[in-house]
Amino acid sequence: MRFSITLLLLVVSFETVAQNSYAPAVGLPGSKAIYKDSSIIKSWASACKVQRGYIDIANKTSGKVDYGKADYAIGKSDPGVVSLGDSGIATLSFDGVVHNGPGPDFCVFENSFSDNYLELAFVEVSSDGINYFRFPAFSETDTATQVGPWGFLEASNLYNLAGKYRGQYGTPFDLQEMVNIAGLNVDSVKHIRMIDVIGSIDTNYASFDSKGRRINDPYPTDMPTNNLYSGGFDLDAVGLINYTGKVFLSNHYVQPRSAELSVFPNPAIDILNISKVSINSVITVYNIAGERFEVNSIGDLQYDVSNLNLGLYLIEVNDGRVVYRGRFAKL
Repeated sequence: MRFSITLLLLVVSFETVAQNSYAPAVGLPGSKAIYKDSSIIKSWASACKVQRGYIDIANKTSGKVDYGKADYAIGKSDPGVVSLGDSGIATLSFDGVVHNGPGPDFCVFENSFSDNYLELAFVEVSSDGINYFRFPAFSETDTATQVGPWGFLEASNLYNLAGKYRGQYGTPFDLQEMVNIAGLNVDSVKHIRMIDVIGSIDTNYASFDSKGRRINDPYPTDMPTNNLYSGGFDLDAVGLINYTGKVFLSNHYVQPRSAELSVFPNPAIDILNISKVSINSVITVYNIAGERFEVNSIGDLQYDVSNLNLGLYLIEVNDGRVVYRGRFAKL
């Protein structure tokens, strides 16, 4: 009998694991969580704009959340957060570009206190700050019953949803999943946006994953704290992994050293070759009046100057450690 019970438990355990398709919680084999002190994080988002969502979207007369400040989401992961509320939006930016490199390219931190109490958000990226494109997101959480305000989720049922890991551990995102999307340059992502997953299974208010399934997460989450209301996704930070640009840690930039930039031919007509810098460095071009008018990521150490007007230009190339500066003439 003991053998039979043990065998039954093993079978049930195996079936439970088999039903979960994605990476599990922090500390479990196969987890993809990234700790806030990981050496792979090169910098952090340095600016944040927030469009607050509702305390409870089914009762809009209750108003919108007001817990935290947008600035709490910049810099390294720490206890400070900004609450988005139901359907709220946060847009993060940085003085550089995230590019499609080996492994995950950035990670998003929420402030959950446990591996199972998870509040989720969609993640979108943009190269121009106008057109945003959403990562394919999937939720296999059952939708037969609403997950309540203090209900639990399994991380292994969730994919490409920010907030699937507890506080201090970031959810990774890989731009390789976004290649060949018209309007998005995966080697020059300049903005990252989070949109709160409402969590209600009521089709009037529900958020849907990439397969059209309702996403069930704790709802409602209208929680007052010192007369301020939080709710929905609480954004902590965005860590930048495959990143080139000014390094931002907490509330200040780390200033890279300067060096002279070698470019040829000079003067240039069509193509300007750039030597001794890293591929995917950030290039900035200024006209003679000092006006910045172009920022791009260079992938092959060449810069197309054919569309520039005749004249003198200052060129700056930043690889995150060194800022190279030079001048060239356009004929």
